[in-house]
Amino acid sequence: MHGRVAGSLVLWYDSVLENGELKWQNELNDKNRVFFRSCDGIFTNYNWTEQHLEGMASDGAEQLHNVYVGVDVFARGDVVGGKFETDKALSLIREHGFSAAIFAPGWVYECHDKTEFRQNQDKFWGLLSDYLPTHRVSLFPINTSFCQGFGKNFYCKGKVEEAKSWFHLSAQEMQPLYIDQKAERKEGGWVRTRGCPHDAWNGGSSLLVEGKIPSKHSTVSVRLFSVHVAIPRKTFVSFIYKLEDSPGVKVSLELKTINAPLCSYQGVEDIPSSSVQPELLTEDHGLVTQFRQSCGLWRSEGWVNR
Repeated sequence: MHGRVAGSLVLWYDSVLENGELKWQNELNDKNRVFFRSCDGIFTNYNWTEQHLEGMASDGAEQLHNVYVGVDVFARGDVVGGKFETDKALSLIREHGFSAAIFAPGWVYECHDKTEFRQNQDKFWGLLSDYLPTHRVSLFPINTSFCQGFGKNFYCKGKVEEAKSWFHLSAQEMQPLYIDQKAERKEGGWVRTRGCPHDAWNGGSSLLVEGKIPSKHSTVSVRLFSVHVAIPRKTFVSFIYKLEDSPGVKVSLELKTINAPLCSYQGVEDIPSSSVQPELLTEDHGLVTQFRQSCGLWRSEGWVNR
């Protein structure tokens, strides 16, 4: 497999033992270790306990991060967590230094009201966000309309091109890395982002930013991405948005920069950063003209381009 597909990952599912017997172990042990050493990792069965995790860790299991502890979201059998308590399983797995294999997250769609799928999807993954690694954006240019690969209509430049439901995951674009963000202190404010299928610029959905802003706040920042790349001295930025029932709101972009080598940091929030807001170019600026010529003309339909 490695010879045919560069960068491929081969995992052994915890099922058959070295002697050929079908018997799930729910852990890495001497009965299935030969398979683990013959590939890139092992995906354990789901009926493990914390004692299984403690045993593997105390035995000095090779490369703990290559042991993918199975989590059945349907919570079938005697398992830890599952359903909207899957975070309990992830918490124990991370505490002991293992990786996780999340099985059948389709439970969110299959076992709930289909009309509430987006809300339940955000709820499920939001509960796990503290235990899942964030893959920072590491290449320029960054370009996204926040399409999720499906929608009730297909939009192009703010207009409905096809008025019918569609599904094509290859059309999915980059999504925000952060979801719920509470206001500082105890003022009760909150901001969150979610996919909105009711209006879009391109594809099937846009990014809806909604929340409750405390009266003491004059500005609110919504964190979308973590970018791990050297920034050119001059970078052209454009964004398109629409306001609904918020006539007094002004929208702008903010970029926080850190002088640091290109490596992975733990506790990035502790590194001093500085904020940069893009300089607004005039309508007759050469870059603006070139950008609009490349993108073509469009009717605004209430969308604002900056």
